[in-house]
Amino acid sequence: MRRYDVAPTPDNYALWYEYHGGNNTGLNTTMSVIISNDGGFNATTMYELHAAFISSPKEAALVCELQIALRDASTDALTGAANRKAFDTTIRKLAGDAMNSGDGLALLMVDADRFKRVNDTWGHQVGDEILRHIAAALKESVRGGDVVALYGGEEFAVILPRTDADSAVSVAENIRRTLLRQPLYLNVAPPLDAITVSIGVSCYEPGDPLTEWIGRADSALYQAKEAGRNCVQCA
Repeated sequence: MRRYDVAPTPDNYALWYEYHGGNNTGLNTTMSVIISNDGGFNATTMYELHAAFISSPKEAALVCELQIALRDASTDALTGAANRKAFDTTIRKLAGDAMNSGDGLALLMVDADRFKRVNDTWGHQVGDEILRHIAAALKESVRGGDVVALYGGEEFAVILPRTDADSAVSVAENIRRTLLRQPLYLNVAPPLDAITVSIGVSCYEPGDPLTEWIGRADSALYQAKEAGRNCVQCA
């Protein structure tokens, strides 16, 4: 293991012990090919070898169950977006990353317009459909590394790593236009109003208390509401 600069982890010890035991034909053949081709044993290679030749079906099933449990614990059951707890954890981490790297970091606060009227007129089941529809539009409008979360009630938050103010406003406008392009059709009476959102944008400043940063995005959101809704305002 020292010769090939392999990290001394329990899984790696188990893998090399099995290799030197000589009883795992598939493992021995694969590792011998890697050694003969000077392929090296990086972390990814070691993980894949362990998963392929060492992990038992029971262990693999347990890992799968743990992954599902972790995902469920951080996901809002109604919308499939990250939940508030996951948002709080993620925004702290990404703010720390941005402070260390100097990269831009933006936050969108997205609120469904006139949502109380929806619940009062069509009921909470229709309200739930609208929240799912908005969550789908948010996910469609962002990149893989961005985070969409249900912040509370009918308000969503979108965290945009490596994003400056102009780019964040562009993302917000894309979200707003996506909802206009893709209306939600439900068989209800009276007919459902167009679904629109108001969006507040703010950028993280290194050293900002998170409450102040989120507060700026919320203030921009209220400005968007006061400006007539269905618009974007940047703090």
